[in-house]
Amino acid sequence: MPLYRLAALVSLVLYPLFSLLPKLAATHGHSEGTPVGLWVPLIVLILLRYAAMVVGLASLQIMSNDMVKPEERALINGLGQSVGSFARAVGPSLGGFTWSWSLGNSLIAPFDFHASFVLLALISFAQFISSLALPNQQELDAEHKRWKSMPGQDSRRPGQV
Repeated sequence: MPLYRLAALVSLVLYPLFSLLPKLAATHGHSEGTPVGLWVPLIVLILLRYAAMVVGLASLQIMSNDMVKPEERALINGLGQSVGSFARAVGPSLGGFTWSWSLGNSLIAPFDFHASFVLLALISFAQFISSLALPNQQELDAEHKRWKSMPGQDSRRPGQV
């Protein structure tokens, strides 16, 4: 769970930084070609964002498998994949709507083009806050021992003879 929280915190910091790139581009002017001073921060931000996404998603999968009884894992994995697919369908639409809305209005920051990045940071903040309610490893270990001690529970792993 610490990695899941770390991924949320990294995302919380990174998303607003993306909104500063146009200002960085404006300081370099319109010279021939794209300046290295713009590409380096952009690539670093993208690499860090993808690293946070990979760590966060892998941590989420591990946590969801660790928090349920073995006989319920297939259901939870299927449900998790379905929710993830739904989020991948709704996310770009919500982001596009927010981007379009923010460009169509003559509002000041953070409601100008920054709005999409602020929304992503708020979602990352909600992710971090929700991670605080997750059980720690000691609580999970105690629950696993309780499951194994229940009548009718076999201590062998599935598929083991």
